[in-house]
Amino acid sequence: MLRFENGLQMRTEGHLEFEAQRVAIRGREEVRIESGADAHIRAAGSLNLKGNGDVELQGEQVPDQLIGAVDTPDSYTADIVTGSRD
Repeated sequence: MLRFENGLQMRTEGHLEFEAQRVAIRGREEVRIESGADAHIRAAGSLNLKGNGDVELQGEQVPDQLIGAVDTPDSYTADIVTGSRD
């Protein structure tokens, strides 16, 4: 186990990869994942997105079936926000 009291920053100009049986990322105040280009999330099984507050999906090309209210017996209702569609 590595423990750092005053923060940790890693930077590489090349590829950075983590591999393990399970990976958990926790932020006591916030978790932010950003990309300067495309971002991809893939799951071989189920993909769960849960939020105790608002859940927003914004983009220029959001499939019509995701617009509006999503209400299923096993989840909260979430309004999907897509911005203007001309």
